[in-house]
Amino acid sequence: MESPDRPPCEGRLASLLAQPFSDLQPLLAEEAEQLWGSLRWQVEPWEGPLEGLAWVRDGRVLGYLPLQVRARTLILGRLFASRSGPSEAVELELLGSAIQGAFSDPGILGVCGELLLATPATLHWLLSRWPGRARPRLLMEAVLTGTGTTWTGTTLEPWRGEHLVPASGLLQKAYAGAPQGGFDPAFDDPERISRSLARILDFPTRGKFEPAASFVARAPGSGELLGFVLASRMGLDQGHVSELAVDPGARRRGIGRTLMTGAMAALRDLGCGKTHLAVDQDNTMAIGLYRSLGFLPFHRFATLGLEREA
Repeated sequence: MESPDRPPCEGRLASLLAQPFSDLQPLLAEEAEQLWGSLRWQVEPWEGPLEGLAWVRDGRVLGYLPLQVRARTLILGRLFASRSGPSEAVELELLGSAIQGAFSDPGILGVCGELLLATPATLHWLLSRWPGRARPRLLMEAVLTGTGTTWTGTTLEPWRGEHLVPASGLLQKAYAGAPQGGFDPAFDDPERISRSLARILDFPTRGKFEPAASFVARAPGSGELLGFVLASRMGLDQGHVSELAVDPGARRRGIGRTLMTGAMAALRDLGCGKTHLAVDQDNTMAIGLYRSLGFLPFHRFATLGLEREA
């Protein structure tokens, strides 16, 4: 597997783990400013150490790419390069080096990642020339006003820890045959999905989890789990819908709308003036639902998948 073509970039590759954390702080502060300004997210600051790759020139860290290995797949983290430097070249150097390193290791079978803050030029490159699969995604945002409508044919219950296992099974069914399964090995089986959902609940990568704004939908009578929504808070007045899933056999019955309006109303009651979510750009059905609830797109990014050649 060859690494992607990329323009030359002066500097050197370094290990994030070996990089003094104080040297990373200016870049992390710039990233946080981009997150808040471009994505309107406010996240907990990194406290180090970070494992992955850094690109250094004249003693200054110009970019970084956190990495982890899960299920024999290299997971690309929050790629970011300083906007005051050759950011596109740095981003492509980091991506190319990560791919080259991954496929020189016989224990790595694939690469995947979700790159939120890639520069527009790098995003264009990813969507047109990435050697694997690149799926464009949208971030959409809605102002939280009014209460919306709900479907009375289902019952919403507050999210509880005991819902994690059945929700994982439902999510596996919801993603069966969908592109997500090929991009992230976490969607292969309920155990991995449980760990993925647990990260939403326990770690602030998508904000602080809000159980009061997270719900499950059950069928009346049987109590069968039909869907669920998980919501977080990305700032004092910024909500985020981290996950929405409906059983494939129960779609087109208003369950997704019920879950979304419940989460949006709860986030508003918690003091959030706006909320946002991510959706595949080609998922026209979901985008139609979100638009009908007042969501509008404001940012585009890429989700990546690349498998080792036989």
